[in-house]
Amino acid sequence: MDFIQELYYGKVPLSLDTFNKGSRYANLLNSINILAEDLKKILPDEYTSHIDSISEMRGELLAISSVENYVSGFRDGAKIIMDILLGENDNLIKEKSDFA
Repeated sequence: MDFIQELYYGKVPLSLDTFNKGSRYANLLNSINILAEDLKKILPDEYTSHIDSISEMRGELLAISSVENYVSGFRDGAKIIMDILLGENDNLIKEKSDFA
């Protein structure tokens, strides 16, 4: 298994942000878009660009948090593996096995 090498050489496809139609995510996104369009209709023109800016900034924040959560997930997984390999119990004696 050469997963690390495949990851290094970019052969591992990146996770794409997709969602199911009719999902809670899709419904909330649709609601936001409808509200933004409704606001653009009733606000003076000088404020409609603010709505677009807010939407763009929200998208950037989501992208940043997605990356951070992705990295944190890897780190959490590594911590679990380290605990499995190196962790000790406070009350039990570890029996030696053929594998350790």
